[in-house]
Amino acid sequence: MSIKDTLLHIIWAEDSWINYSIRGLEDLRRPFPFKDYQSWEAIIDYNDKVVAQVNEYLSELAEPELGRKVWRVNNDGIR
Repeated sequence: MSIKDTLLHIIWAEDSWINYSIRGLEDLRRPFPFKDYQSWEAIIDYNDKVVAQVNEYLSELAEPELGRKVWRVNNDGIR
């Protein structure tokens, strides 16, 4: 795996878990389209969007929510 794909995987993991799974939403970009991000600018743009969404969610998160159980169902049905 390249550095580019490793960075994208890290950004996507944060995006997928916090912006989708924790909110009970399905991330329709699974598997992640690594080939769609071929420039550093595209990676930075994606990261900036993810960070903005995560920060918005965290700013509204109430402390009692921190103990809530979360999970995701993989494409093969395994939770």
